[in-house]
Amino acid sequence: MEECKVWDDAAILAALQQAVGKEKLAREVDEAVVDYLVAVIRGIVAEDANASAQTAVDKERAGAAVEEATTPLLLANGLAKDDDQAAAICRALLAALHLSPAPAGRVADDELKVLERPVQLQALIPEEPKAPCAREEVVLPPPKEEVDTVAEFLKGTRDPDPTTRKLYLRELCPCHVKRDVEVVWDRILEMTNDPDPAVRYQVMHNLCDGSPATRELDVIAALEKMHNDDDKEIRRKVHNVLTHYRKTGKWNIL
Repeated sequence: MEECKVWDDAAILAALQQAVGKEKLAREVDEAVVDYLVAVIRGIVAEDANASAQTAVDKERAGAAVEEATTPLLLANGLAKDDDQAAAICRALLAALHLSPAPAGRVADDELKVLERPVQLQALIPEEPKAPCAREEVVLPPPKEEVDTVAEFLKGTRDPDPTTRKLYLRELCPCHVKRDVEVVWDRILEMTNDPDPAVRYQVMHNLCDGSPATRELDVIAALEKMHNDDDKEIRRKVHNVLTHYRKTGKWNIL
Protein backbone atom coordinates (compact mmCIF):
# COMPACT_ATOMS: atom_id res chain seq x y z
CA MET A 1 0.00 0.00 0.00
CA GLU A 2 1.30 3.44 -0.94
CA GLU A 3 2.92 5.26 1.96
CA CYS A 4 1.89 8.80 2.83
CA LYS A 5 4.90 11.06 2.23
CA VAL A 6 6.06 13.47 4.94
CA TRP A 7 6.69 16.72 3.10
CA ASP A 8 9.43 19.11 4.15
CA ASP A 9 8.91 22.88 4.44
CA ALA A 10 10.20 23.63 0.95
CA ALA A 11 7.84 21.12 -0.66
CA ILE A 12 4.84 22.43 1.29
CA LEU A 13 5.71 26.04 0.42
CA ALA A 14 6.04 25.07 -3.24
CA ALA A 15 2.61 23.40 -3.10
CA LEU A 16 1.11 26.55 -1.55
CA GLN A 17 2.72 28.72 -4.22
CA GLN A 18 1.40 26.42 -6.92
CA ALA A 19 -2.13 26.38 -5.51
CA VAL A 20 -2.40 30.10 -4.73
CA GLY A 21 0.01 31.64 -7.22
CA LYS A 22 3.56 32.47 -6.19
CA GLU A 23 3.35 36.22 -6.81
CA LYS A 24 -0.07 36.57 -5.20
CA LEU A 25 1.04 34.66 -2.11
CA ALA A 26 4.13 36.84 -1.71
CA ARG A 27 2.14 40.03 -2.31
CA GLU A 28 -0.90 39.39 -0.12
CA VAL A 29 0.25 37.26 2.81
CA ASP A 30 2.68 38.08 5.57
CA GLU A 31 5.69 35.74 5.82
CA ALA A 32 4.81 34.85 9.42
CA VAL A 33 1.38 33.60 8.28
CA VAL A 34 2.92 31.57 5.48
CA ASP A 35 5.45 30.05 7.90
CA TYR A 36 2.65 29.24 10.34
CA LEU A 37 0.52 27.61 7.65
CA VAL A 38 3.49 25.55 6.45
CA ALA A 39 4.05 24.37 10.03
CA VAL A 40 0.36 23.50 10.37
CA ILE A 41 0.36 21.43 7.19
CA ARG A 42 3.64 19.71 8.10
CA GLY A 43 2.24 18.78 11.51
CA ILE A 44 -0.86 17.27 9.94
CA VAL A 45 0.87 15.19 7.27
CA ALA A 46 3.50 14.04 9.77
CA GLU A 47 0.75 12.81 12.08
CA ASP A 48 -0.85 10.95 9.19
CA ALA A 49 2.42 9.37 8.09
CA ASN A 50 3.15 8.19 11.61
CA ALA A 51 -0.17 6.39 11.86
CA SER A 52 0.05 2.66 12.36
CA ALA A 53 -1.74 1.86 9.09
CA GLN A 54 -1.48 3.87 5.86
CA THR A 55 -4.85 3.83 4.11
CA ALA A 56 -6.84 6.00 1.76
CA VAL A 57 -9.00 7.02 4.70
CA ASP A 58 -5.88 8.31 6.53
CA LYS A 59 -5.11 10.50 3.54
CA GLU A 60 -8.70 11.73 3.43
CA ARG A 61 -8.53 12.65 7.10
CA ALA A 62 -5.24 14.46 6.65
CA GLY A 63 -6.61 16.21 3.58
CA ALA A 64 -9.69 17.35 5.47
CA ALA A 65 -7.56 18.69 8.32
CA VAL A 66 -5.31 20.59 5.90
CA GLU A 67 -8.39 22.06 4.20
CA GLU A 68 -9.90 23.13 7.52
CA ALA A 69 -6.65 24.79 8.59
CA THR A 70 -6.07 26.52 5.24
CA THR A 71 -9.52 27.85 4.34
CA PRO A 72 -9.84 30.54 7.09
CA LEU A 73 -6.41 31.98 6.24
CA LEU A 74 -7.20 32.09 2.53
CA LEU A 75 -10.36 34.06 3.25
CA ALA A 76 -8.87 36.29 5.96
CA ASN A 77 -5.95 37.33 3.76
CA GLY A 78 -7.93 37.99 0.59
CA LEU A 79 -6.50 35.03 -1.31
CA ALA A 80 -10.02 33.71 -1.90
CA LYS A 81 -13.10 35.87 -2.39
CA ASP A 82 -15.54 33.25 -1.11
CA ASP A 83 -15.86 29.68 0.18
CA ASP A 84 -16.04 28.22 -3.35
CA GLN A 85 -12.78 29.82 -4.42
CA ALA A 86 -11.14 28.80 -1.14
CA ALA A 87 -12.30 25.22 -1.73
CA ALA A 88 -10.81 25.27 -5.25
CA ILE A 89 -7.45 26.48 -3.92
CA CYS A 90 -7.53 23.81 -1.21
CA ARG A 91 -8.19 21.12 -3.82
CA ALA A 92 -5.17 22.32 -5.80
CA LEU A 93 -3.06 22.30 -2.63
CA LEU A 94 -4.15 18.78 -1.69
CA ALA A 95 -3.42 17.57 -5.22
CA ALA A 96 0.08 19.04 -5.04
CA LEU A 97 0.62 17.25 -1.71
CA HIS A 98 -0.90 13.98 -2.99
CA LEU A 99 -3.57 14.07 -0.30
CA SER A 100 -7.26 13.36 -0.78
CA PRO A 101 -10.16 15.68 0.00
CA ALA A 102 -12.57 13.84 2.28
CA PRO A 103 -16.08 13.11 0.99
CA ALA A 104 -18.73 15.26 2.62
CA GLY A 105 -19.63 13.90 6.03
CA ARG A 106 -16.81 11.34 6.02
CA VAL A 107 -14.62 12.94 8.66
CA ALA A 108 -16.06 13.66 12.07
CA ASP A 109 -15.17 16.88 13.90
CA ASP A 110 -13.62 14.99 16.79
CA GLU A 111 -11.37 13.07 14.39
CA LEU A 112 -10.14 16.35 12.92
CA LYS A 113 -9.38 17.70 16.39
CA VAL A 114 -7.17 14.67 17.04
CA LEU A 115 -5.23 15.46 13.87
CA GLU A 116 -5.06 19.17 14.71
CA ARG A 117 -3.66 18.61 18.19
CA PRO A 118 0.01 18.60 17.09
CA VAL A 119 -0.64 21.76 15.08
CA GLN A 120 -0.16 24.06 18.09
CA LEU A 121 3.10 25.27 16.56
CA GLN A 122 4.68 21.88 17.31
CA ALA A 123 6.80 22.21 14.19
CA LEU A 124 8.07 25.65 15.15
CA ILE A 125 9.07 25.01 18.76
CA PRO A 126 10.57 21.76 20.13
CA GLU A 127 8.29 19.80 22.38
CA GLU A 128 9.10 19.77 26.08
CA PRO A 129 7.90 17.15 28.58
CA LYS A 130 4.79 18.43 30.28
CA ALA A 131 1.72 17.23 32.08
CA PRO A 132 -1.42 16.84 29.94
CA CYS A 133 -3.36 20.08 29.76
CA ALA A 134 -7.10 20.44 30.02
CA ARG A 135 -7.45 20.93 26.25
CA GLU A 136 -6.09 17.43 25.67
CA GLU A 137 -7.99 15.70 28.45
CA VAL A 138 -11.49 16.98 27.81
CA VAL A 139 -13.56 16.00 24.79
CA LEU A 140 -16.55 18.29 24.81
CA PRO A 141 -19.94 16.75 24.00
CA PRO A 142 -22.16 18.48 21.46
CA PRO A 143 -24.49 21.03 23.03
CA LYS A 144 -27.97 19.81 23.90
CA GLU A 145 -29.42 23.02 22.51
CA GLU A 146 -27.95 25.84 20.46
CA VAL A 147 -27.06 28.89 22.46
CA ASP A 148 -29.74 31.22 21.12
CA THR A 149 -30.18 33.95 23.72
CA VAL A 150 -27.78 36.45 25.17
CA ALA A 151 -29.01 35.69 28.68
CA GLU A 152 -28.33 31.98 28.23
CA PHE A 153 -24.85 32.71 26.94
CA LEU A 154 -24.01 35.02 29.83
CA LYS A 155 -25.28 32.47 32.34
CA GLY A 156 -23.39 29.60 30.70
CA THR A 157 -20.10 31.46 30.71
CA ARG A 158 -20.40 31.88 34.49
CA ASP A 159 -20.97 28.18 35.16
CA PRO A 160 -18.59 26.79 37.83
CA ASP A 161 -17.59 23.95 35.47
CA PRO A 162 -14.87 25.14 33.04
CA THR A 163 -15.98 22.56 30.47
CA THR A 164 -19.41 24.19 30.38
CA ARG A 165 -17.93 27.67 30.12
CA LYS A 166 -15.83 26.59 27.16
CA LEU A 167 -18.83 24.87 25.58
CA TYR A 168 -20.88 28.06 25.65
CA LEU A 169 -18.03 30.02 24.12
CA ARG A 170 -17.71 27.48 21.31
CA GLU A 171 -21.41 27.26 20.59
CA LEU A 172 -22.26 30.96 20.69
CA CYS A 173 -24.96 31.57 18.09
CA PRO A 174 -23.36 33.30 15.04
CA CYS A 175 -26.25 35.82 14.80
CA HIS A 176 -25.12 37.37 18.08
CA VAL A 177 -21.60 37.81 16.79
CA LYS A 178 -22.74 39.32 13.48
CA ARG A 179 -25.04 41.77 15.27
CA ASP A 180 -22.16 42.87 17.50
CA VAL A 181 -24.08 42.54 20.76
CA GLU A 182 -22.03 44.67 23.12
CA VAL A 183 -22.67 42.68 26.29
CA VAL A 184 -21.61 39.44 24.57
CA TRP A 185 -18.24 40.82 23.53
CA ASP A 186 -17.84 42.54 26.89
CA ARG A 187 -18.25 39.13 28.52
CA ILE A 188 -15.84 37.40 26.13
CA LEU A 189 -13.23 40.07 26.84
CA GLU A 190 -13.75 39.64 30.60
CA MET A 191 -13.05 35.93 30.22
CA THR A 192 -9.41 36.55 29.32
CA ASN A 193 -9.01 36.33 33.11
CA ASP A 194 -10.73 32.93 33.39
CA PRO A 195 -8.78 30.64 35.78
CA ASP A 196 -8.93 27.68 33.38
CA PRO A 197 -6.35 27.66 30.54
CA ALA A 198 -8.63 25.71 28.18
CA VAL A 199 -11.32 28.38 28.59
CA ARG A 200 -8.79 31.17 28.01
CA TYR A 201 -7.59 29.40 24.88
CA GLN A 202 -11.17 29.35 23.56
CA VAL A 203 -11.56 33.03 24.48
CA MET A 204 -8.43 33.81 22.47
CA HIS A 205 -9.86 31.85 19.52
CA ASN A 206 -13.19 33.71 19.69
CA LEU A 207 -11.40 37.06 19.72
CA CYS A 208 -9.43 36.09 16.61
CA ASP A 209 -12.23 34.44 14.63
CA GLY A 210 -14.98 36.95 13.88
CA SER A 211 -14.69 39.70 16.47
CA PRO A 212 -16.18 42.96 15.10
CA ALA A 213 -14.08 45.80 13.74
CA THR A 214 -15.75 48.14 16.23
CA ARG A 215 -13.99 46.28 19.05
CA GLU A 216 -10.51 46.33 17.48
CA LEU A 217 -8.85 48.35 20.26
CA ASP A 218 -10.43 46.20 22.98
CA VAL A 219 -9.48 42.95 21.25
CA ILE A 220 -5.86 43.98 20.64
CA ALA A 221 -5.53 45.19 24.23
CA ALA A 222 -6.85 41.82 25.43
CA LEU A 223 -4.43 39.94 23.18
CA GLU A 224 -1.53 42.05 24.41
CA LYS A 225 -2.44 41.00 27.93
CA MET A 226 -2.76 37.34 26.91
CA HIS A 227 0.72 37.60 25.38
CA ASN A 228 1.92 37.11 28.98
CA ASP A 229 -0.48 34.27 29.77
CA ASP A 230 0.74 31.48 32.05
CA ASP A 231 -0.13 28.93 29.36
CA LYS A 232 2.64 28.43 26.79
CA GLU A 233 0.31 27.44 23.95
CA ILE A 234 -1.75 30.60 24.41
CA ARG A 235 1.36 32.78 24.43
CA ARG A 236 2.64 31.19 21.22
CA LYS A 237 -0.65 31.52 19.37
CA VAL A 238 -1.18 35.12 20.51
CA HIS A 239 2.35 36.00 19.41
CA ASN A 240 1.55 34.82 15.88
CA VAL A 241 -1.71 36.77 15.77
CA LEU A 242 -0.12 39.99 17.05
CA THR A 243 2.79 39.66 14.61
CA HIS A 244 0.29 39.31 11.77
CA TYR A 245 -1.77 42.24 13.07
CA ARG A 246 1.20 44.59 13.28
CA LYS A 247 2.12 43.89 9.66
CA THR A 248 -1.33 43.67 8.07
CA GLY A 249 -3.86 45.19 10.48
CA LYS A 250 -5.77 41.88 10.51
CA TRP A 251 -6.40 39.79 13.61
CA ASN A 252 -9.35 37.55 12.66
CA ILE A 253 -7.14 34.81 11.23
CA LEU A 254 -7.91 31.70 13.33
